[in-house]
Amino acid sequence: MKNKVLLAKVNNIVSVCFEQGSIIQVTPSASKNTFILSNKNRHRIIMIGMLTTEQGDEVIGACDVNVSKFLWASTEGFSIDDMFRESGLYTDIFNIIPVDSAIELLA
Repeated sequence: MKNKVLLAKVNNIVSVCFEQGSIIQVTPSASKNTFILSNKNRHRIIMIGMLTTEQGDEVIGACDVNVSKFLWASTEGFSIDDMFRESGLYTDIFNIIPVDSAIELLA
């Protein structure tokens, strides 16, 4: 059920961006609980997925990805898991954003 809610949100973002003239590429994670949304023309990547709050609730969350720092870390051999675990890398690469701002950043 949670993945259906997430997928509906992703589809909505992609549809609205398309209506505004932007083509968004969507890449799901293997578990389909995270999606990478990218707009090559704007050099922008947004990750959207299910997050667990401190209270244990699952919510949809999003982050803006600093593409150049992400590519640097990947080239240096860091995995995505490493990027999330290393607080210095995490804060340099990922910026938590409100889910609804994904449209304005991607379109």
